[in-house]
Amino acid sequence: MTSVANDIEFRSVSKRYGAVTAVSDINLAVPKGAFVALLGPSGCGKTTCLRMIGGFEHPSEGEVFVGGAAMNGVPAYRRPVNMVFQQYALFPHFDVENNVAYGLKQLRPRLSKAEIARRVGEALEMVRLGGYAARRIHELSGGQQQRVALARALVNKPSVLLLDEP
Repeated sequence: MTSVANDIEFRSVSKRYGAVTAVSDINLAVPKGAFVALLGPSGCGKTTCLRMIGGFEHPSEGEVFVGGAAMNGVPAYRRPVNMVFQQYALFPHFDVENNVAYGLKQLRPRLSKAEIARRVGEALEMVRLGGYAARRIHELSGGQQQRVALARALVNKPSVLLLDEP
């Protein structure tokens, strides 16, 4: 397969932390639109692979491609990727609406307030939290918090969505 036909591609990717090898010579091709789960025991490198796709870690060797473009050296905020972390990383001092809108407010050029509100509303409807925009994070159940994190990841319309679940 060519890298253009894939959403994600690893070519001979390894990741070492000092003397510890977390990922060893992985070759992986994820076709466009595929849903893929990385399964394995704790410590086998699943999260490290996700973090390399997202740009939070960089390979010690090999190349990572997203949508056919080489990602080595590309910072996380410049990648067409969003990630929902195990510990949802929600801002406790923001309400649901502002948590979901956060990434949109960082975009340059800036979106209008009306466009941000529209996209946040769509994302909240998608995760069935349409009536929860004004709620504080501590007022939500764990499942509702997870859906806020998912809406925050989806609102930017990433090419690749990564979920790091326990």
